[in-house]
Amino acid sequence: MTHLSDLELYFQPSFFSAGSEGPNGSISLAYIGDSAIPHPRPLTTSKRFFLQLLRAQLHCIPQSTTSIAQVLQLVKNGWATALAVAEGVRWLEHSFVTEESILSDERMGVSADMLLPALQTKVRVNFEVGVSMGEGEVQTEVGVKAEVVYGEKYGEEKMGAFLRDFCGEVIKEEKDMTCWADGMCDLKMRLKKTGRKGERK
Repeated sequence: MTHLSDLELYFQPSFFSAGSEGPNGSISLAYIGDSAIPHPRPLTTSKRFFLQLLRAQLHCIPQSTTSIAQVLQLVKNGWATALAVAEGVRWLEHSFVTEESILSDERMGVSADMLLPALQTKVRVNFEVGVSMGEGEVQTEVGVKAEVVYGEKYGEEKMGAFLRDFCGEVIKEEKDMTCWADGMCDLKMRLKKTGRKGERK
């Protein structure tokens, strides 16, 4: 089975909802978006993170007591979250130097650098995304931290709190994931208006 021309899922239906405890059949999930014609989509770091997480979850589920509908729902919801994160990163990349990283099996990070040339200041914002999956559902949490790499010593806690309030603490739907970039652009305007603090890092 394929999903959104991005994923290819292979499993043996007879092993699911068998009604009694039994062995798991083979199951695999592969990314095929990078070979899509005419518009190949590379496997980015955030997509690879979600692919690995989905694979691990699929291999853990007891197939005999799990319905095929639950499996498909898990893949659908997990990949929808992956695409939402990728959209958030895409919008950040329009205005900021952005980097993705896998922090652990269930956590990934996105860092974006904000440059304020007139103030000779650089602020780095880190979005840390935690993900848990179970019974077809996907839960997320987003932590946001801001740090002054160099330049004017703006309040790091205050900047982080502003972005958390602006962006929220979970991954939103794909269409709403402009919020990361919008929040940083808003913060950039506020810092420009604040100007020099008189104390530098």
